[in-house]
Amino acid sequence: MDSVSSSIPSIYHYFGAHHSVWDPLKFSSHEEIAVSEVWQDEDKLAIETKHQTIHNDKVSAWLDQGDRARGIASRVESHRCVLRVVWINYAAKQSFNIRSDTFEQISRGFHQETAQRCVRSSYACISCLPETTTRPRVYMFGNHPNFTVTWSKEPSSEIINVICIAVRSKIEVLQDLLESNFIQRLAHLELAPALMNAIMHSKEVDERLEDVKVLVREVESRTGHHDFETRSELPARGDLFSLAAKMSGCGTKIASHLRKLGILEELNRFILEDVRQVCQDSSSLQAGSGLQELLSDIKIIEQRAVLQRNDVEYIRCRVQTQRDALFHLIAENDAALSHDMATDSRTLALASQRDSASMKSLAVVSMFFLPGTFVASLFGMPLFDWGSDVSNNQAENIAIWGPRLGLFLAVTLPLMLLTFLTWVLWMWKQREERNHQFTTTHVQLDSGVLPSEVRALALKQMSSLASDSGM
Repeated sequence: MDSVSSSIPSIYHYFGAHHSVWDPLKFSSHEEIAVSEVWQDEDKLAIETKHQTIHNDKVSAWLDQGDRARGIASRVESHRCVLRVVWINYAAKQSFNIRSDTFEQISRGFHQETAQRCVRSSYACISCLPETTTRPRVYMFGNHPNFTVTWSKEPSSEIINVICIAVRSKIEVLQDLLESNFIQRLAHLELAPALMNAIMHSKEVDERLEDVKVLVREVESRTGHHDFETRSELPARGDLFSLAAKMSGCGTKIASHLRKLGILEELNRFILEDVRQVCQDSSSLQAGSGLQELLSDIKIIEQRAVLQRNDVEYIRCRVQTQRDALFHLIAENDAALSHDMATDSRTLALASQRDSASMKSLAVVSMFFLPGTFVASLFGMPLFDWGSDVSNNQAENIAIWGPRLGLFLAVTLPLMLLTFLTWVLWMWKQREERNHQFTTTHVQLDSGVLPSEVRALALKQMSSLASDSGM
């Protein structure tokens, strides 16, 4: 805890100690830390930015140099260090490239222990711990999951001390900004780190939105749902489902850009409010020229943020249009596939109907021969001794077989008629049941809320089924 923790509002301690949305801190065994320093002369004109690494054993000596307003040794007495930055590389689910004891030593030396805990208590943070009699104000800015920065201005040396925890790409952007002349001129201002953060976020929105634009233009060329005569990009490759997934991903990225723009706008408001408060202090008049330049830069970023928001909203509409177009094309393909499947099913049904008609013919023929076959089989049983009266005289045999043939026909023909009559009655009953079902469904469709086209299609299909079943 800070030595003056009792003078800090308790809400900062509460959030810092009891709530953290970031992954637990994991430290490494690195023996060196990366730092940068900005030097100015007495007229607050930029001299240079110096980058170096410091061994863990020399961190205490480097921190003590701030009390004497001396960073990296300089032979020119009029030159002094105005800004010091400690760079801590961090990637999600990975460890910091700094040892735990070194991190605590630097946080304690910069009076930023509470700020380091509090900045990790929310997904986005823009705040300032109030100044006390023994400790300067501490600013903090964070954007989950890969960027936090805290800074404070040492009262005795007026050096601004910064701890930046970020991924490598963000650190490189900020280090490049430190090489810019306009940042070097403003490095002595307490809000210079906030300006650097605003510039970095504005730059990231433009760069990452361009990636979305490229993909949207390619998808527009693929779907043809656009009215740009100058569209020259090659159509996007891949199936429609993968392109729809990419468009959904673009929608998520655009939401992330809108979130980042919201954070940027809030950061700009925070800077402007703080500058107005500083300008009311007479002791800050000597920095008036620098504050005016800072205000001018913030206004430029504000204007860019407004235009960027308009651009993001415009791209979001285009993404939504292409996503709807892709879903429409997918639905058309599904409908065409369903039509093909229905055609194949109808072909199979017709083939089955022809087979069924053939089977009916075979059944009719079978029914014609079935009674005679049954009676012949019955009379052929040993129960009837037909051969006992057979003689060698043909006339006598005819006289004997004539009555017997009459008996065969007398039994067979009525049985055949009974068989056909049973089949006709069964077919008539089946048709009556189908007609009753058709009439019931017709009434339900007429009394329902289905559109007329759908109703007509359903009636046509049922009529076709009824006619097919009657064959």
